[in-house]
Amino acid sequence: MKHLPSEVALSLPQLHSHDYYVRVERAGLSGIVFEHLCTAPDTLVLDDAARELGWACRNAGATEWHGRLGKAAVSIGWDWAQFDDGDIRVFKAAAPRTNLRVVDSKGYDIVGAEAVAAFWGCIEALAWQPHVQAAVRANGGCPRASQ
Repeated sequence: MKHLPSEVALSLPQLHSHDYYVRVERAGLSGIVFEHLCTAPDTLVLDDAARELGWACRNAGATEWHGRLGKAAVSIGWDWAQFDDGDIRVFKAAAPRTNLRVVDSKGYDIVGAEAVAAFWGCIEALAWQPHVQAAVRANGGCPRASQ
């Protein structure tokens, strides 16, 4: 087996993983086609959203979306809140949950606020609100938050 010179090998992104995360450069996030997997109301998210956003928040929960990056299955999930006027927005009290890791050009994980911002940017590019709206109508939403 022929090996790459070490200076070439070190410059290539390392996209394999023993921790089951799928690595992608920030620009690659926009190339993933995510589809709605599920949306569920969650009274714990509703209680948090009501405390943080005010009592005009009538429903809240989590949504998960899935896609493929090459042969790997990937997913991203986040919390949402619906207001009395029907508007549904991302609820950012918790970071998105995902099996993706954003990496820099050398393949090193980007962590913390920079990684979270990359995931929020990916989510903001999705047309997710109509899917969540339909799921809320189908599920009936959450019971009213405790006041």
